[in-house]
Amino acid sequence: MGGQSSFRFFVVEADRGTEPTRTSLFSRKSHLRHFLQYREYVAGGLYRRHLKLTAPLLVLNVTANPATMTGMIKLASQLSPTGMTYQCIRCAPQFGRWHKPAVPTPTFLRKPWERPGQTAISIDRS
Repeated sequence: MGGQSSFRFFVVEADRGTEPTRTSLFSRKSHLRHFLQYREYVAGGLYRRHLKLTAPLLVLNVTANPATMTGMIKLASQLSPTGMTYQCIRCAPQFGRWHKPAVPTPTFLRKPWERPGQTAISIDRS
C-alpha cells in the first residue's frame, strides 16, 4: 500500500462439531451466541480499548463440516442483513472432532474466506 505498513489482527474460532447453531440455554456455547458476542465486541469496537489495538480485528471461523459452514453463514446473514465484514468462515474437514492436530497449510492464507453478506477475503493481502 504505497510503501506503508498495514496491520490486521485475527482471532480463531474452531468448531469441531460440538456446538449447536441455536440452543434454548444462552449459557451454552452456540453459533448464535458466538455471533452476538462478537458483534458486540468487534463491531461495537470494544476490542480496540480492551486489547489496545488500532487495526481491524477479523474472526476466523473454521468448521469441519460444509453443512455447518452453510448454516453459520445463513445465521450470520439473518442477524446482520448488511453483512459481517469481520466474520470470516472456512470449512476444513481436517479439523474434525478428534483431537488430532492438522498439518499446517498455506491455503488458510491464500484461499478466500467466506464473509456473511460480503465478498470473500484473502487474509494474506491488505
